[in-house]
Amino acid sequence: MTQTKKLHEVKTVSEFESGYWYALELKQFARYIGVPNSSKLRKDQLEKIIKNYIQSGSVAVNTKEPVTKKGKSDKLDLNVFIQHYVSNKKTKSFIMAEALKLCSDLPKKSGVWYWTNRWREEQLEKKRKITYLDLVQHFVQLKYKRRSASTNSISTFQ
Repeated sequence: MTQTKKLHEVKTVSEFESGYWYALELKQFARYIGVPNSSKLRKDQLEKIIKNYIQSGSVAVNTKEPVTKKGKSDKLDLNVFIQHYVSNKKTKSFIMAEALKLCSDLPKKSGVWYWTNRWREEQLEKKRKITYLDLVQHFVQLKYKRRSASTNSISTFQ
């Protein structure tokens, strides 16, 4: 299936959602409609902003404080509340090692790090206090669940 409609021709959220848009297209359109720092946003963030723009006709400026705070990185311990998460090899190794302690036969699954980080960001945006244990448990849960692309929901393998 080829996409013939250009992003600037889209008039409804339904039309937007029925097409596939490359990140470059989204960034260019976001810049065109006046989204600040559009080049630094992820594809999912751009999609949300553009859908809102299609519905309202205006760009909602994000006034939330950044999820990632500046400062010294957290001590990697299961009981520590996440405040200064650093996504690096050391942190990922810690999470993987702790996950393997909970479940030694973790399946290989693509996208789990992405969805774990989106979950972490969502929790922190909602001002929920989460520990590294919460993060590890969510990581393990995602390893055993499947995501439906059409509904963006999670269901357990049967």
